[in-house]
Amino acid sequence: MGIGATGASAVNVVVGGLPDGVWKGEARNNATVGATLSPAGGLGDSAQQLTTGAPALVDGGLGGVFLKGGKGFVFNDSLAGTKISDVDELSYQAYVQSPLVGDLDVSINIPLDYDNNGSLDGIAVFEPGHTGSAVLQSTWQSWNALTQPGWWVVGAPGPQCNCSLATALGANFATAKILPQGSELSGQPYNGGISFLVGQRATPSGWDNFIGYLDDVRIGVSGSSNRYNFQTGPDVAAPAVSITSHSAGPLTTSTSQTITYTATDAAPSSGLDVTCHLDGAPDAPCTSPQ
Repeated sequence: MGIGATGASAVNVVVGGLPDGVWKGEARNNATVGATLSPAGGLGDSAQQLTTGAPALVDGGLGGVFLKGGKGFVFNDSLAGTKISDVDELSYQAYVQSPLVGDLDVSINIPLDYDNNGSLDGIAVFEPGHTGSAVLQSTWQSWNALTQPGWWVVGAPGPQCNCSLATALGANFATAKILPQGSELSGQPYNGGISFLVGQRATPSGWDNFIGYLDDVRIGVSGSSNRYNFQTGPDVAAPAVSITSHSAGPLTTSTSQTITYTATDAAPSSGLDVTCHLDGAPDAPCTSPQ
C-alpha cells in the first residue's frame, strides 16, 4: 500500500490519561510527561506536555558519575507487529513553548525489524525541523509524517537522508515490521510501536530544558484511522456551537439538512439536524442566528 493520507474519516478517540489501553508515557532522567492544560489554538483545552528538564547526574558505576539529558516519550505500542507499509496515516500537532534552539520539536521514533526475525534492524526517525518547513515557537503546527520529508534511519541498511519514509527505508520498506519494546545492542532501551518524543542522552545540548506539547495524533492502518485527542480527563463538556448557515426554511428535527457551524471544540465529527455531535462529547444543541 502506498504512503499517504487515506482521506477516510477518522474515529475520534479521547485519551484521558496515561497509561490507557493504547498509549503509555515514559520520562527518563529529569524529563516529565503528562496531560495538562495546553496553549490556546490546539485540539481542545488539554494536551500531552513533554519536557526534558535540566541534565541529570547519573551514577555509571565504574564509569563514574556523569550528566545525562532528559528524554520524554508518549508511545502507542499496540502497533507492534504492523507492517510499516500498511501505515497510511501518521500526523500530529506539536507546540514548542521553550525558547527555540535550532529546529528542535516533538519527533517520531519507530523501531523496525526488516527481515521478520524479531530483532532490531533500524529505528526510523522523523524530525519536523528536517522537513524544510520552519519550526515556530508558541504556535501549534501540524506535521504530516507521510506526506512531508524529514525521515532518516538509525542503523543500516538504509540511506541517511531527510526524505520520505519509503525512501529512507529503501528496499526494507516493503518488509519492515514495527517492533515491541526492546533494547539496542548498546543496552539502551527503546519503546515499542510508534513513539513521539523529545530530548537526547548526550548533554549539554539544545534539548536541555525543552518544553513542548503533543496533540491531535492521527494514525491509520490499512484504511482504518484513529484521531487521538489527549485530555486531562474524559471529554464530557458540551462545546459551544453556533450555526453560521443552512438551507432555506426553519431547522426542525423532522427534516435533514446540510448545515455549516462553528464550535469551540476543534474536532467536529458531524452535524445532523439541529444537534451537533462533536469529539465524543454529549450532543450539543445548535443555535441559529436566523
